[in-house]
Amino acid sequence: MSNVSNLSGPNLANLRVLFVDDNRHMIAIVKAILQGFGIREITTLRDCEDAVQVFNEMVPDIVILDYVMEPVDGAAIARTIRTSPTSANPFVPIIMLSAFASPQRIATARLAGINEFLVKPVVPADLYKKLLSVIYQPRSFVRTQTYFGPDRRRHKKDEFHGDDRRKEQSELLDASKTKQKKKVQPEAAA
Repeated sequence: MSNVSNLSGPNLANLRVLFVDDNRHMIAIVKAILQGFGIREITTLRDCEDAVQVFNEMVPDIVILDYVMEPVDGAAIARTIRTSPTSANPFVPIIMLSAFASPQRIATARLAGINEFLVKPVVPADLYKKLLSVIYQPRSFVRTQTYFGPDRRRHKKDEFHGDDRRKEQSELLDASKTKQKKKVQPEAAA
């Protein structure tokens, strides 16, 4: 394990973290890393079925979820936190951990609304960067019919001087709807 004492920066002592992983060894490792960052309030769970209930009771500042758990995986927990009408904080930052970083797994986690994805074995410096990222560089949230979570576009390109593709599509859709309404309206009798 890397030397956590080399990491200096903001005081994280007052963060409340919920960490859910069904592996007790991983819980011990990540908890020790978080404590090394100075975080004092760390709630750990091995029973993933209780994760949403505990989340709603404690309302943590950050959630860290393992991806592969039984009978409920981390993506399902993240999706519930984001979309449940009874969620205590659907905007909470969520960091997903996984031993397997296949493109499909990352895409599934992103679609569930996670903020950051971190590959195991957990390197303290990488976890620290992810924590600081979700705290000090939060992304706007987006709500569509099929997605609620952080905007997946990480960086706005300053050198981009073209039209915003999404804006163009929205304007075209609005123009199309206006034309359709005009066609559907009956003509006034003469």
